[in-house]
Amino acid sequence: MSQVRAIVLAGNGINCEMETAHACKMAGADEVHIVYLWDLAAGDASLDGYQLLCFPGGFLDGDDLGSARASAIRLRHTSINGESLLDQLRRYVERGGLALGICNGFQLMIKLGLLPGAGGTQRLPRAIGLQRALNMIVSGETVPAAQLSGTALLDAVTDGDVVDAAVALAEKVVAEAQPCKRLRDLQVRDPQAEAFLQFARNTVAAGAGPYPAPPRCVFAGPGGPR
Repeated sequence: MSQVRAIVLAGNGINCEMETAHACKMAGADEVHIVYLWDLAAGDASLDGYQLLCFPGGFLDGDDLGSARASAIRLRHTSINGESLLDQLRRYVERGGLALGICNGFQLMIKLGLLPGAGGTQRLPRAIGLQRALNMIVSGETVPAAQLSGTALLDAVTDGDVVDAAVALAEKVVAEAQPCKRLRDLQVRDPQAEAFLQFARNTVAAGAGPYPAPPRCVFAGPGGPR
């Protein structure tokens, strides 16, 4: 049986790379290497020969909700012998390599167009509506919680102490014996669903460029295969 080799990225504010590497070893990886992003960019390291790629987070290019955007731009436009780092990542994924994104590393995978999201193509449209959900899924943009207040995605939004609000909500749920809410039980109700999905298929495919995830998000959503 071939050995399992893992590569953990570091640099540009990434932290916990040593802990991530240790976790890979504990999970059974035979070899784990911590590699700096710029070693990949310089061609001194490659994703070839690895089966697991880890994007740790921490303070990757900052500590805010859009901080992975800068790294995504770098990876798209940094090239090695005519091949961009993004192309190398896509080649890695297309040959079946596994990728794990943690914290800002997960944001980076979305900004690069590598991820539709874990179950999000089915769950989010049920929670906030088809059109709003699909726009969020294919763009990876963040939305303020206040804009989603009143949807099935959130039970409550508060400007006060989060712990106090959470305790008050829990007490209310118990006192009223509220049933367990399951997104799978909700239906996607949109009278213009088919027209919107056809529009989305055309526009997303045209604007996705070399990024595979956005069109597949549309395909994997409520209007995809049955």
